[in-house]
Amino acid sequence: MPGKVFEVRILFDNQIFLLQRYGGVSRYFVELAEALSNIGHIESKVVAPIHFNHHLWMSTLINAGIYSRSSTNLLGLNKLSKNLSNFSSKRKISAWKPDLIHETFYSIDDPWNYPVHRITTIHDLIREKEGASDRKIKGKEKSIQRAQAIICVSDSTRIDLLNHYNLKEENVHRVYVGVNPKIWPTRDVESLILKQAMEFILFVGQRDGYKNFRLLLSAFSDSDILRQNFKLVVFGGNDFSSKEKAKIESLGIAKNIVHKKGNDESLSYLYQTAKLFVSTSKIEGFGSPILEAMSSGCPVLCSDIAAHRESGGIAAQFFSLENEGELRNSLENLLTNEDKLQEMSRAGVEHAKTFTWERCAIETFQVYEQYQGI
Repeated sequence: MPGKVFEVRILFDNQIFLLQRYGGVSRYFVELAEALSNIGHIESKVVAPIHFNHHLWMSTLINAGIYSRSSTNLLGLNKLSKNLSNFSSKRKISAWKPDLIHETFYSIDDPWNYPVHRITTIHDLIREKEGASDRKIKGKEKSIQRAQAIICVSDSTRIDLLNHYNLKEENVHRVYVGVNPKIWPTRDVESLILKQAMEFILFVGQRDGYKNFRLLLSAFSDSDILRQNFKLVVFGGNDFSSKEKAKIESLGIAKNIVHKKGNDESLSYLYQTAKLFVSTSKIEGFGSPILEAMSSGCPVLCSDIAAHRESGGIAAQFFSLENEGELRNSLENLLTNEDKLQEMSRAGVEHAKTFTWERCAIETFQVYEQYQGI
């Protein structure tokens, strides 16, 4: 009824926080829980009495549990920590009496056996598309079956989910994620100390499989303009394998490739100082690094897939999937056109502003409402 004040208790469980120290999924739940806590008629809680997650530990709005800064399988301490966290979580859930549980990862068995509606979020269907059938996929299937509502982070993921699983369309909702300008601030070149010996192109994250990093290596090595004037900085992911090193050596670009690791501050600096951010993925659930780059004022060039179209919008430039020649030409054309790069930078900053965690929280709560009889 009009004017009604809602008092709703939303609980996020501990599952992802026992699996990821860093990572996009755990960051998503921390950002969402924080944004929900700013909506006056909602009380949101993360129940993770013991966890391994840096994002949760760094939150100033969430009253998190004990953060284990280092995890080890020595003497089964990881398993012991998880068992203690789960045991304590069950007691806290029963005592707090949430109106709804938003499960943060997937499990074959119901981890809580508590009689309230469940929500789950699907970030992508990459493993299903790759034909995987392991325990993680089985857990995902069971979590989907257990949920009264499913949130997808993009329309492309929602379509993939409906095509793959037998679900009612009205129970599957698209809610875009946000980008946090405090973590990914707009480019401020005047305040940056630029000491690069050579300007650079930025690639972020894992490189193998569907990430298709080999395409960027080939396109880069095939261009005199790129080899003579730019470095390729790769942030995050595993160390280069012996196979990757051999490929880079064979292409004659070892002096151009730089691999860096670090925290959000390090990545933010790279976004702000790179000439161009590139994603060559064949499949994605959404593409948050595209928004992070744009928020930081970094122009974006990415493969033309549905998820990238959603995240990049009209602010990104696209090249045809697996078209090495088109990627090379796009790189050369953009990197030799400063006016175009500045135009893309401005457009990207404005585009990223439309993806806020406040909007994500409001739209997520609108999903919650439908399954609470509020």
